[in-house]
Amino acid sequence: MHETEDRPGHLVERVFYCVGSVIFEHLPLWSDQASCCTALALESVGLVDHDFLAYELDKARASLQDERHLVDSTRHESPAVESLLVHAARSNWPLVIKALLASDSWAQHIGVEKHLLCVFLAAERGYGECLAALVAARPDAVSRKDGTSALHVAAQNGHHAICEWLVDIGNISINVRNNLEQTPLMYAVGNLETVNWFLSREDVNIDHRDAENMSAFQHASQERAPVAVNVMNLLLARRCHRSRPA
Repeated sequence: MHETEDRPGHLVERVFYCVGSVIFEHLPLWSDQASCCTALALESVGLVDHDFLAYELDKARASLQDERHLVDSTRHESPAVESLLVHAARSNWPLVIKALLASDSWAQHIGVEKHLLCVFLAAERGYGECLAALVAARPDAVSRKDGTSALHVAAQNGHHAICEWLVDIGNISINVRNNLEQTPLMYAVGNLETVNWFLSREDVNIDHRDAENMSAFQHASQERAPVAVNVMNLLLARRCHRSRPA
């Protein structure tokens, strides 16, 4: 997974790079969202003031009817900023995420819970560039209070490239456990390619058992999908390989 290189150079080019990529690659957009993204990019390079951007963010929040249930206006200073970040994570808008998190005046209004929600949305949907920007901004915001990590979520949804990035770059242990002692491999048993990736790693623990004394093999045996048999065969083959004398 590779980050998009930032374009250096002229102020106008930076504005069009931030705004044009969002507006023209993700049409159709609501007009309030488009104006909000434009204002965000212009404020980040000093062409509009803070009050104007606040006005555009408030308009965006009012227009995002489907996002209102994600915003708790009584707990956060700036629910409009958080709403925009969540919408960007859901829509695969890495440029908007980067612009929001790069501005200290806006990043300070983003609570840890909403930031973590965006991390999980990106991991769930396989949005690598969004995930990289979010994790870079808050490397410690990758796990919920119950221990479930972004790696669990990516594994469950079959995004092995995201899993690889989280382990190698995001520094999440491949055997990280949630409060039920479940590992990402146990979450991955519904996807053959993802299990194959986990088994390609020497440090993966295939014998670990969760709080119910179930191994990854037993989790796979409960899957109804036809792929479950192939997953179990892979796990058995790996176990047999490890048990052979050197």
